[in-house]
Amino acid sequence: MEDKGERHPEVTYMDDIVPRVLVLRVLMWTIIISFVLCTIAYLLLVAHERAYRPGRKFPERNLPAPHMVANVRQSPFDPPTPGSTIDDDERVLLHSYGWVDKDKRLVRIPIDRAVELILAGARPGAQTETPTVQPPVPEVQP
Repeated sequence: MEDKGERHPEVTYMDDIVPRVLVLRVLMWTIIISFVLCTIAYLLLVAHERAYRPGRKFPERNLPAPHMVANVRQSPFDPPTPGSTIDDDERVLLHSYGWVDKDKRLVRIPIDRAVELILAGARPGAQTETPTVQPPVPEVQP
């Protein structure tokens, strides 16, 4: 290797040599220590499982399928099953007329019709081609 520039006479210059044997030993010991630590972690995990389940039986495998709680599907990652789902029920509600609260005179209209009314500039109390039922204004309690 040719060096450009001056060399100091009192300094010993040596070529850079990579100690391949040392690098291989460090790599080998790193792999061995990693393997030993992983083995120890696995054995500790198995020991803890045995402490919690001495009979190695898992009865939760026999539990029934998750059920509905407050109309929320409890198993969103299950494959779809035949029959009516919450999404189907909500879709029917989006496309139908009906009462939301009859006592308060609050109605539900199809979403397409609601979009048409909004795009046409219909505001509460304005005359439209179909009569709408407005909910009463809540009274403020002093």
